[in-house]
Amino acid sequence: MKDSYKYEPTPSEKKVLAVQLDPTNLNLNIVERCKLAKVSRKTWYDSMAKIEFTTLLNDMCLDQMKGRMSEVLDATINFAVMDSRCGSDRKILLAMGGLYNEKQSLEVSGSLAVQIVDDLDDED
Repeated sequence: MKDSYKYEPTPSEKKVLAVQLDPTNLNLNIVERCKLAKVSRKTWYDSMAKIEFTTLLNDMCLDQMKGRMSEVLDATINFAVMDSRCGSDRKILLAMGGLYNEKQSLEVSGSLAVQIVDDLDDED
């Protein structure tokens, strides 16, 4: 684990992290994930209830994704060559990795009524 992470997880939380960060476990339910981590459901939910733990999990997920960004870029290039449609999933991943910012333009329309009043005294 990187030194830059501010929270030091407990041994049980480290098991939860390992299961959560493994992409092959995405389709598993909580009971199955708990069995893999060898922790109780209470431990799982207690871990997820801690802000420090979920912040660590999120940071580690982003770091893991950024570490695989070259694979995302390769897939983007390969997919774009074969079919230029349907790239929104890759846009999201690239944006999360800080490699893509969608350009947006803002157009403002409308009117503003202005009334000119000519009642100034020359004495001022």
